[in-house]
Amino acid sequence: MAIFETITAVALAAASLAGPASPENASYALRLSQTDSSGGYARVTLTCNEPGGSHKDPAKACEVLEGAGGKFSSIEEAETACPLNFAPVDVTVTGRWNGEAVDYKKEFPNACAASNATQGIFPLGK
Repeated sequence: MAIFETITAVALAAASLAGPASPENASYALRLSQTDSSGGYARVTLTCNEPGGSHKDPAKACEVLEGAGGKFSSIEEAETACPLNFAPVDVTVTGRWNGEAVDYKKEFPNACAASNATQGIFPLGK
């Protein structure tokens, strides 16, 4: 019994040192990826209770998503003119927004159209 009590005590001590979990950030955590017609691929993370992750502009992305209730399909499209070239961009978003599952996939005719539809959340990269 002494070994079990020691293991339990060590596990409880380790858990207390780790600090409390942050369910607020976990409930606003997304993984975004894109593939373009040239074979390019990019993937970033985005957290939004406190904007962060590897997205190029997490504060702006979170602001856009907040305005759309976390629904990419509800983002109001920007009205920037785009070239008519066809260079498809596939975007994927998975994760959680306000505790609810997010699973968004869409193909756009080019990077400019992806940017307009998401108010600059896509394309990913520089």
